Amino acid sequence: MRDAQYQTGTSLYFQKDYEQAAAEYGKFIRDYPQSEESDDVLYLIGSSLYNLEKYAEAINEYQRLIRDYAQSEWTDDAQYKIIWSYYRDNNIPQAQKAQADFLRSYPQSERLAEIQGISFYLLLGRKLFKEKKYDQAIASFQKVGEARLLPEAQNWIGWSYYAQKNYEEAIKVYLKVVNEYPQSKVAGEARFQIGESLFQQEYYNQAIQAYIRVVENYPGTDWVFRARYKLGRSYESLFKWEEAKKEYQMIIESSADKDLVKKAGERMRILQVEE
Repeated sequence: MRDAQYQTGTSLYFQKDYEQAAAEYGKFIRDYPQSEESDDVLYLIGSSLYNLEKYAEAINEYQRLIRDYAQSEWTDDAQYKIIWSYYRDNNIPQAQKAQADFLRSYPQSERLAEIQGISFYLLLGRKLFKEKKYDQAIASFQKVGEARLLPEAQNWIGWSYYAQKNYEEAIKVYLKVVNEYPQSKVAGEARFQIGESLFQQEYYNQAIQAYIRVVENYPGTDWVFRARYKLGRSYESLFKWEEAKKEYQMIIESSADKDLVKKAGERMRILQVEE
């Protein structure tokens, strides 16, 4: 009877009938509280509730597992799910606390590197950015406290302003990235975005200077040929056809980006027709 009840719950779980699975597992725990499968069942109850987005209830089950079955093989997984339950429930302070608890309690866990690398405010900011909630995204990025992630957070703030067409504020933030974090992996992108922000305002001469700095300061990166393409577009906007063609020709001859080569080729053909 016990095995049949356990298998029923498991079958429901893998059929993704999480409501019924949680109910069946709950009955199992009540009927067989001392069973050797009890820790497995508590974890699966928590996971069923997690999948139902009942995060507060899921946390209770995971915490019960950790408290009552401290030697279970599921404890680090349960703490991991507690972290993400708080995050998905938009409780970032508690998610951070649960993250710290994980790092302190499970230093040998296979999940350690993943947990160490998480910045919840950065994740939330990206989510809000994707949802076009730019002001909320900026507020979240501003709360990122990990020093190693500050350049990325600032870069996202720049993107948030840029997406709102607030180019002046975007430029200020991008300048902060390139000036305060010149060796960061986002510095080239930020410098390019300064050019983009100027280009969008039709400040073509200033945009040209920004794109030239990308080419000069970030050799070997993908941003170089993107900057050359936008140099070409800027020169076109100033009716400097020969300068534009030189940039497009460099892309055609040297870039490995097939899409960019195609776009440069199209611009070259347009300029040749206009001559």
